[in-house]
Amino acid sequence: MKYFSKLLVFGLALTLTFSLTSCSNQTVEANAPVSTPAATEPTAAETPTDGPAILDVTIPSLGTPVTTAESSSTAESSEETSPETSVPPSDMDLSKVIALTFDDGPNTSGTDPTNRILNVLEQYNVKATFFVQAIAIKEWFPNSGSAAVKRAADLGCEIGTHTYSHCDLNKASAETISSEITKSCQIIEEASGQKVQLFRPPYGNAKDSVKSQVDMPIILWDVDTQDWKSKDADAIVKVTMDNIRGGSIVLMHDIYGSTADAVEILVPKLLDEGYTLVTVSELFELYDHSLESHKSYGSAR
Repeated sequence: MKYFSKLLVFGLALTLTFSLTSCSNQTVEANAPVSTPAATEPTAAETPTDGPAILDVTIPSLGTPVTTAESSSTAESSEETSPETSVPPSDMDLSKVIALTFDDGPNTSGTDPTNRILNVLEQYNVKATFFVQAIAIKEWFPNSGSAAVKRAADLGCEIGTHTYSHCDLNKASAETISSEITKSCQIIEEASGQKVQLFRPPYGNAKDSVKSQVDMPIILWDVDTQDWKSKDADAIVKVTMDNIRGGSIVLMHDIYGSTADAVEILVPKLLDEGYTLVTVSELFELYDHSLESHKSYGSAR
């Protein structure tokens, strides 16, 4: 609580005015997601494999950013931290709050789609959640990929795991499942300085035996932009705008230049229409919905 007072003197009259502003949160029980999306993500063959040819990139920026990764880098710590959540007021319009999510990255080769997406998020001071394929920052882009993941974390984005090598866990042994998740978390946390708290299974495939091994909430989606299929910015924007609702989790992939093209159109369009873009964890917090390990969620509704 903060108290502000201002003393105004007019002649011999003295007036004292106090203003008190308070904000309280209300706890509301939310229903669990009722739908599980189909597996529509790109196959491993569609993941970029030319990474080692380009290891270092110069990370560009758009306009005058509100928050910069550079300024936060001076306070970097080797210790892992939980993602910072600066959740908007609890009385905001929840029908206009969504989470954009990006799978399979980082991809810092070619048109550098991951950093282009980060440029937009930074310019408009909004957040997203990235489900990182750890092999990309360990083997394909060990320098520029790690830098992109750290940049995303410094911008307040949330970094989840998408396994180490994007294998279909429904067809994997218990040992492989454990290795894919544990190894990926270690690599992502080392790069980002942020503790991994969310998991997205490749292809959206997570049967009960897989869920039982995942000691994290399993985040799916309710809006599939099919960016991997259309590779067309206008189509990606249209699918998103036609299907989002309050509490939606939007699936995209930061490995395609066309997706970066779409984000450059989509983010300002969403903001113009009154949407607030938050991380997955912030979305569920706003909806007063606790995320539990071993359970899957398709939206925050």
